Amino acid sequence: MTQKPFRISDDQYKNIYENAVEGILHSSFQGIILASNPTMSRMLGYNSKDEFIKFINEESGSFFAEQTSYDEFLMLLKSYDTVSNFECKFLCKDRNIIWVSIHARVLTDNDNKIIESFIQDITVRKMVEEALQTAYEEMEKRVEERTFELKNANKAKGDFLANMSHEIRTPMNGIIGMVGLLLDTNLTQEQIDCAKTIKNSADSLLDIINDILDFSKIDAGKFKLENIEFDIRKIVEDVADLLALKAHQKNIEFATVVHHEVPSFVKGDPGRLRQILLNLSGNSVKFTDKGDVAIRVNLEAETEKNITIKFMVIDTGIGIPEHNQEVLFKSFSQVDNTSTRKYGGTGLGLAISKQLTELMNGNIGLTSKSGKGSTFWFTAVFEKSAITQTILPALPINISGKRMIIIEDNISNREAFCTYLSSWGCQVSLASNGKELLDLLYNASTKGEPFHAVILDQMISDMTPEMIGHAIKSNPYLKDIVLILITSLGLRGDAARFKDIGFAAYLTKPVKRSQLYECMLMVFGENYTKSEEKEYKEVFVTKHSIEEAKKSKIRILLAEDNPVNQKLALRLLAKLGYKADVVGNGKEAIKVLTDKYYDIVLMDMQMPEMDGYEASKVIRDTNSSVCNHNIIIIAMTAHAMKGDREKCIESGMDDYVSKPIQPEKLSQTLEKQLSRINVK
Repeated sequence: MTQKPFRISDDQYKNIYENAVEGILHSSFQGIILASNPTMSRMLGYNSKDEFIKFINEESGSFFAEQTSYDEFLMLLKSYDTVSNFECKFLCKDRNIIWVSIHARVLTDNDNKIIESFIQDITVRKMVEEALQTAYEEMEKRVEERTFELKNANKAKGDFLANMSHEIRTPMNGIIGMVGLLLDTNLTQEQIDCAKTIKNSADSLLDIINDILDFSKIDAGKFKLENIEFDIRKIVEDVADLLALKAHQKNIEFATVVHHEVPSFVKGDPGRLRQILLNLSGNSVKFTDKGDVAIRVNLEAETEKNITIKFMVIDTGIGIPEHNQEVLFKSFSQVDNTSTRKYGGTGLGLAISKQLTELMNGNIGLTSKSGKGSTFWFTAVFEKSAITQTILPALPINISGKRMIIIEDNISNREAFCTYLSSWGCQVSLASNGKELLDLLYNASTKGEPFHAVILDQMISDMTPEMIGHAIKSNPYLKDIVLILITSLGLRGDAARFKDIGFAAYLTKPVKRSQLYECMLMVFGENYTKSEEKEYKEVFVTKHSIEEAKKSKIRILLAEDNPVNQKLALRLLAKLGYKADVVGNGKEAIKVLTDKYYDIVLMDMQMPEMDGYEASKVIRDTNSSVCNHNIIIIAMTAHAMKGDREKCIESGMDDYVSKPIQPEKLSQTLEKQLSRINVK
């Protein structure tokens, strides 16, 4: 069929057609060029459009460089009548290749279908894209090579740190251990002083080594946080216990206040939380010469799965000038860098605390003024625990409604006691001095609404505790009031003296929530009678008696096949205040646990008939016959290689102590695990 000539009838369109910056082409589906503008012919290197049309129609047959592209182009037009941004290669007159982008549509002219194409030369763009792709591939290759190098470097750094840790700690532990043994021998006072100096210096050096190794591990990316269940209140109270003596030696108060909205149990890294709190609190004690240091813990935010806790360490110390605050959290930096500075340190503690806080998805900061004290704060995000709060044992009688009066000059301690007692349903009143206390007690008694107990700080401005005790116990209307003394001093002989006066309890600061609760249990529970006389049995409560009473209720089963190790473990437990029953293997342990309820199993790993791993799996199996599937299982094993602890945990155990068993480590592990349970 003969193709009819194609004519442009509109002059305006013809002008646009001839002067367009892009190539315009009209062709048939058979590949015949019907019309072209000058730009199209110039794009492909022809002197005129007539030359271009003649060459293609009579000699070449196609300007597409690749037949497959032309076939795809035609197929799209036949299917959709339009094509947009179709990229392909065109063949120029001089046989060079250019890249083009085609926008085309199908037109109908005198019953014939023709193709109208608008063509742009995109060769430069394609060259840039190709160069960028080549550069990107080269960069990717270099990144892979560099990543491989860094990975090897980090591995070498991690191996070096592990070796350093071992090489440094081994002789340090030897020094500290041998000095400890030396101090247990008969020494002169001068020798004791020298040995204590060596021990203190070695402990300080070990702290510095730990800081440097921690900082290096974090910096090398070798540091990983644990994610285990723990009690926030116990961590805070442990920190207070560690620093209270140093605080009291400086004649400053140390208090803790954990808001009642804060859940006791969360999942995270308790060791690193303790490290941050010890660092911040230790600094506060170091830089405070009068007043007090307090740790406050509040609920910051909560989601379905996580909880954000805010920790604040508040002191009345020397403060920090504003212009020095920005350097505090930088590595190896200190407010006072002079060689004559009063306070020592590596300058790493706060930097490590900042890094640890960030690993816990939190922030850290401070507010302070020179001479006005400081408040260091940090937040940390923890996973929620299935255990929402510490379960305290029920009191034998209900203390809800008991009327308590507190006389305590320290704001943080006063707030803590009020919070604890109020949460247990007590009615709490405050007195500012001894005279006000006695007036309140007497007036309440005459109205028939007597107070049941007084919590009395030893440091009172107008009267001594002895004077107050004698005044209360000698008054027939007040003599039945329970007196609880809270002291920072804890001098030898004081407890007996206050017992003789008539005090029911003598507790040294800082007083833990659990200790105050146990104290209430002992003075109002086991020792309070409901007779008409309402007389109290002979009782005197101290921190020691509270701990002993708690430990006596713990039921421990020891599974150990070696007779020598059995005797050793029982002696260690007895020395720590615990009693235990003994079985010789895992099979016997299962039988005993089926018949009796225990709180803890100390499980040896290698035993005949049934080893510790298998026994633990049976205990955790809810289909087995043991009484308590959730019993605490602590592994005791001579295997202390990498992976052994993980193997124990995977088999269902809660914790791990390696042999030879160290009394301090065993004690810490027992206390940590016992904080999770309700001992009845």
